[in-house]
Amino acid sequence: MKRRLADEQPGEKRRCAVYTRKSTTIGLEQEFNSLDAQREACLSYVSNRSDWRPVDERYDDGGFTGANIDRPAFQRLLADVEAHRVDIVVVYKVDRLSRSLLDFVKVMERLTAAGASFVSVTQNFSTADAMGRLTLNMLMSFAEFEREMIAERTRDKICAARRKGKWTGGPVPFGYDVRNKHLVVNESEAVIVREAFQLLLHHRQPAIVARLLNEGGQLPRLPAGETMRRWTKDAMARLLRNPLYAGFVRCGAELSSGEHAPIISMETHQSARMVFAAPRKARTKATSRSSFASAHSCAASCASRSANRSNRNLLHRPWRRLCQTLWIAGKRSPFPGRRPRLARGQPVMGR
Repeated sequence: MKRRLADEQPGEKRRCAVYTRKSTTIGLEQEFNSLDAQREACLSYVSNRSDWRPVDERYDDGGFTGANIDRPAFQRLLADVEAHRVDIVVVYKVDRLSRSLLDFVKVMERLTAAGASFVSVTQNFSTADAMGRLTLNMLMSFAEFEREMIAERTRDKICAARRKGKWTGGPVPFGYDVRNKHLVVNESEAVIVREAFQLLLHHRQPAIVARLLNEGGQLPRLPAGETMRRWTKDAMARLLRNPLYAGFVRCGAELSSGEHAPIISMETHQSARMVFAAPRKARTKATSRSSFASAHSCAASCASRSANRSNRNLLHRPWRRLCQTLWIAGKRSPFPGRRPRLARGQPVMGR
């Protein structure tokens, strides 16, 4: 606002826009109606200030409620204020601008950001003086209280609906569709969900589950604004932890039986929870033992069954020499991204 006033030349009058509103259309057909009376009172107030002048544009909303700001003339006024064509907004009463404290505070924030002031003719309310700013601060306190009350009522309503097993909206979970505000199983996606849980119980790590599903072409939905569909470790972990797939709806720490059909059994969900509850090292060791067993069982005569642990300090884990027979035969290595140490002069597949 200081920058706005600094740009004005000395002696230049401030531009005042008069805004009028009437909730109903009754009486608007009269030659001199309520909107005209409001405008006349505001123009009289402006004319008593030597450094103010009214703009020619009229901002009249006849037949529009003050419960919201979806009014054509009011939106034009805000656009002109933000375009710096208006310096002061003048109304007959505060409730002509808005009857909602939340909307009023938002409007005042937009006016302040544009360097404009607000004046109520019949009330001692003007942001141009200290008393007006004090009143504004009080209104903002009440607006904050109103927002908190609305948030509490909304949370209570959502929790009450979830305790009854209802789906309360939001992103549609993978494996389900929404029909008539109810979750319905998507059979093609439900197959991927069941496969993901089976892979978790076998490999015990969401990262491995995500990689195997991506390689198998069992991909998620295309996220909005993205062009590539791939499972990530975090997305897979969220899916595998979600009790929704076992037929439950979560509300905070509470679980309620949902109205939707489950995709997996309760036993599978409990097993998955036990996997995530296990320490990370235990899950990693279990996967490593399974990988070593598959690597050592490929050929009894393989000479590379031992693990080289000389570089333990590098990345805090040992470098392992994998089974050469698996690599040469073109099979998948149990440790993705690591090549085995082959004998000198031995050809590597793919070179």
